[in-house]
Amino acid sequence: MPIPDDEIYTASFGYWVKRRRLALDLTQSALARRVGCATVTVKKIERDERRPSRQMVESLADGLEVRDAERARFVAMGLGERAADTLPLARRPVTAEPGGEPPWLTGIDTTPAPGARFVGRETELAELDRHLQRALDGDGRVVLVAGEAGRGKTALLAEFARAAPAAAPELVVAHGACSAVTGLGDPYLPFRDLFASLAGDVEARWQAGTLTAEQARRLWALAPGAVDTVLATGQQLVDVLVPVPAVRRRLEARMDAAQATTRIEALRREGEARRDRVFEQATAVLRALAQQSPLLLSIDDLQWADTASASLLFHLARRLPSSRILLVCAYRPSDLAADAAVPGGEGTGWSVRETLFEIERLFGEVEIDLDAFDLVAARSLSDALLDREPNNLPDAFRVKFFWQTRGHPLFAVELLREMQARGDLVRDETGRWVARDEIDWEALPARVTAVIEQQLHRIDGEARQVLDAASVEGEFFTADVVAAASGLDRARVVRLLSRELGRQRGMVRERGERAVGGGETQPPTQRLARFQFRHALFQQYLYQRLGAAERQRLHARTGASLEALHRHDLDAVAAELAHHYTQAGDATKAVEFLSRAGDRARTGYAHREAIDHYEYALSLQQAAGDREGAARTLMKLGLAYHTAFDYEQARRAYRAGFGLWHQAQGLVPEAVSPGEASQTLRLNWTTPATLDPALAPDLISNALVSQLFSGLVALTPDLDVVPDVARGWEVADGGRTYTFFLREDARWSDGVPVTADDFEYSWKRALHPTTDSPLTRLLLHEVRGGAAFSRGETEDASQIAVTAVNDRTLVVELAQPASYFPQLLAFPALFPTPRHVVAHDAAGWARGAALVSNGPFTLAARETGRIVLARNEGWHARTRGNVGRIELTLDAEPETLWRMYVAGELDVLNLWMLPPEIVHAARHYYPDEYVSGAQLLTHYLVFNTHVPPFDDVRVRRAMALSVDRRQLARTTLAGALAPATGGFVPPGMPGHVPGAALETDVEQARALLSEAGYPDGRGFPAVECVMRAGRAHLVEPLLAQCRETLGIDVHAHELSQLDLLDRGPGSSALGFGYWVPEYPDPDCFLRLCLEADVADSGWWPAKYDELVTEARALTTQEERLARYRDAEEVLAEEVPILPVLYGRVHLLVKPWVTHFASSPVKQRFWHQAVKGEQGR
Repeated sequence: MPIPDDEIYTASFGYWVKRRRLALDLTQSALARRVGCATVTVKKIERDERRPSRQMVESLADGLEVRDAERARFVAMGLGERAADTLPLARRPVTAEPGGEPPWLTGIDTTPAPGARFVGRETELAELDRHLQRALDGDGRVVLVAGEAGRGKTALLAEFARAAPAAAPELVVAHGACSAVTGLGDPYLPFRDLFASLAGDVEARWQAGTLTAEQARRLWALAPGAVDTVLATGQQLVDVLVPVPAVRRRLEARMDAAQATTRIEALRREGEARRDRVFEQATAVLRALAQQSPLLLSIDDLQWADTASASLLFHLARRLPSSRILLVCAYRPSDLAADAAVPGGEGTGWSVRETLFEIERLFGEVEIDLDAFDLVAARSLSDALLDREPNNLPDAFRVKFFWQTRGHPLFAVELLREMQARGDLVRDETGRWVARDEIDWEALPARVTAVIEQQLHRIDGEARQVLDAASVEGEFFTADVVAAASGLDRARVVRLLSRELGRQRGMVRERGERAVGGGETQPPTQRLARFQFRHALFQQYLYQRLGAAERQRLHARTGASLEALHRHDLDAVAAELAHHYTQAGDATKAVEFLSRAGDRARTGYAHREAIDHYEYALSLQQAAGDREGAARTLMKLGLAYHTAFDYEQARRAYRAGFGLWHQAQGLVPEAVSPGEASQTLRLNWTTPATLDPALAPDLISNALVSQLFSGLVALTPDLDVVPDVARGWEVADGGRTYTFFLREDARWSDGVPVTADDFEYSWKRALHPTTDSPLTRLLLHEVRGGAAFSRGETEDASQIAVTAVNDRTLVVELAQPASYFPQLLAFPALFPTPRHVVAHDAAGWARGAALVSNGPFTLAARETGRIVLARNEGWHARTRGNVGRIELTLDAEPETLWRMYVAGELDVLNLWMLPPEIVHAARHYYPDEYVSGAQLLTHYLVFNTHVPPFDDVRVRRAMALSVDRRQLARTTLAGALAPATGGFVPPGMPGHVPGAALETDVEQARALLSEAGYPDGRGFPAVECVMRAGRAHLVEPLLAQCRETLGIDVHAHELSQLDLLDRGPGSSALGFGYWVPEYPDPDCFLRLCLEADVADSGWWPAKYDELVTEARALTTQEERLARYRDAEEVLAEEVPILPVLYGRVHLLVKPWVTHFASSPVKQRFWHQAVKGEQGR
């Protein structure tokens, strides 16, 4: 029964608030002004990330103009005392394409073509209809259809989906299916089908015959609201479940293409940071859509579902009651995976078998068993199949036919085909089928596979070649891939499939086209003709009959064809390619795509699939003796376990990887010995503040330190942790105690061995209160006793829990477990210094040219405007890099650097140091040499909350509301940097909070400044914004916005790096800086940076300290990230800092530099660079 418009319910209180606000045509800022709160508070409430107080709910009721008759229910909803469906959902008319009549149906006769009539299964259809009626009445549920191959599961689902809309005018039908080839390793495959249909991707499905015209019309009409719902409550589903083109269509109906692209990229970044909410948001979106139109969703071949899909179904099933959703799932009991996933919900996943148990627990007897043998029903089905066409078949024939087939639907259909082909059944003069007088029933096939065998036996030559090749691609296949695999002409293959194998023999069906190539913003470059076997048993029979060598050959050719056709988006078919190359026996290719498939699964939060891919890749690498590759895969495996919060398994994987890495160092293929590294790499840089690891305060200095020194471990460009001076370690006491075992061949550049005592000495020296190393001291507060010693609470250095047991063993005890400690060890500030040198000249040892170091390079020359590094011939590690000398041009003017690059005097030009016009010219004149990469960097304004006027939060908020970051990034900086519309933690790092920033609101900014006593800027003191030289072009346009909007006098003031360091934190009223993490964890931004740069400026409230302190102590990432999100909210409310821009790496790299790894963190990997002969 349809639900009237005034009884359509919502899925959450936050969504109700958002829909009501939109119905009143209010922005978030406008509602915030009505309510008297910050805009970010409204955002949090609408996202259901913050439960409002009673006072806030009452204010929201006023601001949203809630009627008196509904007010009490609204307040109860807001306080969580009543369900969110207590009040009707506010409607807001939406105009969009799709909507209306689909253009590809306009003027077309959509009357279904005559075909095979569905017969039998009246009992099962009635049972499904009963469940549908309950769902339409608000009692949502899952129904299971079980049956072995050929029992008619797919046909039953299709018939029910075809007939159901006639009885329910609002019902929307969508279908998804799992794949025997890629399903187990292709995350969310059936749900991607469902969400794609709901988002309007229906034309190809209608053309392929998997949707009726009426089903397509209803999906098309729902699509605009569906995408709007995703954008409102399911942003993390974009590019995971919801296809980007559907979102792009909807956005481009409202904005230009460039803005739509920017929005989509922001959604992707948000999704990568918050994949932990996929289940929650998918459920919320479906429930919200079902409030508009009831949903009939079906999933076929559930037995092949991946763990992510099974887990999402598990989650969804628990939340279907009280919704208008019927989900019908069909599966083969005998093909259910025997191994169950590790229980644990979203983190590790549920198996299909466990999900089926949960569905039966929730809904009771909801399984329709097509294998159950009921004599009367089976005979009725057999007769119905015979009567699909006019006939004069006697009862004796019908009895014989029934006992031959036992009412098996597929067997009955195929046996009829066989008997017609043999002449046992013929048409009489009226066109009716009649039986021959003498039929040898014993000579007929006794099982369905025998029928298939006899039918295929009649096909030979090129047609059989085509079928064999198609069986390798799978039940669904494309003519293009089959042509490449079989070696036949594509046109010939299409004709065979369409005519002989399709219309004449009925072996395959046409299934429309698949568009490939072109990317998201360009039209597809090719359309592939898709086909499907009449039944999966035909594909399975053909495939199983292939010889091992032939099967391997066809898999290899299928993989190569798929790789060529999908070269613009290989990740989309990575799971398929991994399967084909694995079956082809091509271990190298299999590992490549298993790794890519694992990466894709991991970023989609499908941990079980990622782990399965990585483990299989690892087994292939180990079998091939690829120690280095296996070590890298173990790093990925460790990361997947780490992301799934399984730290014990992560520890095991990392330990195995570290040990294997050490073994492989002497076997690195193509490794270049120090003496053979003869190339000179020339690039630009800035004068470092120091080359002393303990004192290095910034990216500039740390980049050089990482070339000159080596720590216990190293960070790769992919942010994996690998052994360096330490050959391995053990972790004990629940993550509190680390024992490191040092390499015996690690030497200082003067030949003295690097010992554990060097590390102990260096760390204790850095922690000493008299050492000018504030950042390193904060990093070492992780060590037990380190914080007390650095604060002067004790003078006993033996209380610092870092101990050199002997020359090769170092023991470190932490104050509490820290999941990021391995990454922290890779930061240059924790690299060792040579005790035998520093102890004699602590102040001057790192200032001269004769620097003793232990890294890949040594300091060869140091003079004004120039630094030269030379390859350290005694370095313990091996690398493929062939650079023996690095020449750094320091502090040159941008125009000079540009001329040098154009003249070939620089091999690499670091553009991030240069003004926008140079970056624009680089993109324009050298597009093939331009390289841009991710960087975990946030530029920000920092306010001194000790001194007026920034001791008043209203002033800080006024400045935050007056600036337009998007305009700054888009126009002034020409897109070189991204606007910081989220929190302080940048995109790409765990803990990033998208949308956390205060939105530009000029009126509110002026009002706040006036409240603070500075109307129109009158009385506001002149303020200098202090920053490092060369940064004014980033901040001056922002300050100009403040001057224009607020009427205040604020200007940029550049200082040299050394002068800036001499001033120290807290010496200026306003500053502009940037932060690149020492370790890729939100703690580095939200605690370390603020302690180093903001706490000295007077801001560190107790509520913030409690959040970051608690986050450090928690041992599950989910709980930690929740605390950090709360901390970001405090930052947004009180604005001690104002995130302005997120960074990227921008380089020009000459063609003769064939390898140059960029880095998202402070370390640089110049020692891995490879330069060709022509660049000498």
